[in-house]
Amino acid sequence: MITQLIFKHFKSHLLFLTIFFIIHFSLFTFHCFAQVPLLWGMTAGGTFNKGTIYKIKGDGTGFSVVFNFNGIDGSGPQGKLSTYNNDGKLYGYCLGGPNNKGLIFSFDTLTNTSTNLYNFNGSIGNGNCGNLLLASDNKFYGTSWENGLNGLGYVFSYDPVTNIFTDIHDFVDPTEGQTTGQLMQASNGLIYGWTGGLNNDLPYAGVIFSYNPVTFIYNDVFSFDTVITNSCCSDHQNILLQATNGLLYGMSPNYGAFSYGLIYSFDITTNIERDLYDFDYYISNSGASPYGSLIQASNGLLYGMASYGGIYGDGIIFSFNPVDSFFTKIHDFNDTLGANPHGNLMQASDGCLYGGTSGGGTNNKGVIFKY
Repeated sequence: MITQLIFKHFKSHLLFLTIFFIIHFSLFTFHCFAQVPLLWGMTAGGTFNKGTIYKIKGDGTGFSVVFNFNGIDGSGPQGKLSTYNNDGKLYGYCLGGPNNKGLIFSFDTLTNTSTNLYNFNGSIGNGNCGNLLLASDNKFYGTSWENGLNGLGYVFSYDPVTNIFTDIHDFVDPTEGQTTGQLMQASNGLIYGWTGGLNNDLPYAGVIFSYNPVTFIYNDVFSFDTVITNSCCSDHQNILLQATNGLLYGMSPNYGAFSYGLIYSFDITTNIERDLYDFDYYISNSGASPYGSLIQASNGLLYGMASYGGIYGDGIIFSFNPVDSFFTKIHDFNDTLGANPHGNLMQASDGCLYGGTSGGGTNNKGVIFKY
């Protein structure tokens, strides 16, 4: 159950909530401590109905909308905010911009001002919305889920020092499908992401791919196949997680044995994928449609959310043990205290997990919660 009071009920829809903790921290045990973190995030709505950036303290106080997107400086933010070398700014990627093709922006947390860093113009492809990965070469990497040379999306890099944007790879139909997930960098230095298959491409159901930022080599390292039910699909918030055992873990909101989603692992050494857990809407101790990513908490367990299912059908929070693949439902959302969680959980310096829902709460527009 939620062990702390749900402390913010939104008046505009909290879609694809992402929460960002700006201060570097170390995690030790999975308990809530006295330290109060400062959280930053983005929502839909706002003064111009183009989205907002907000901040809130971990104890529920100090909520403030610090920036309203107006379209020219961005709209429809659906990803998380990133940092760059502790420069005091947050970086993001969203729709809108002067060309209405998307943009990469920075946000100064001291002056509450936003700067358009790169405006997509359609010559290579449009930008969309998602997360920026700051890789070890000090460049940002991201994906667009459509457009590009083949209209199926592409992988790009952006250097905030030189302002150079590079189209790295354009996805190809039918074998690669369409990019939907976000990027991460693994311990071997490679950047990993995944695509989802298109309906007319069966049995092709997307791939896991890697990119080497040193050699500039792109590879498809695993092909999903709906015939064996281990397939990904559209979810713009899903990022592969590398756990302490070295394996990558991911989720699909669909497919699996019961077509309600699954948890899978991928070995970056052998390129072997395993289906670990299949969600089932009709089992109260399970859930359905896990939109978002897994995190590994300081206790070693993986935590995530499913948008539907559970006792009330409004979604769940769960834990997953990477040692024995044991799945445990730990909270049922019930509309009053939030419904249909989207985005990702995060663990802050106080040891608590923070997340958000897209519905429910006092105004039925979503809530921020901590567990």
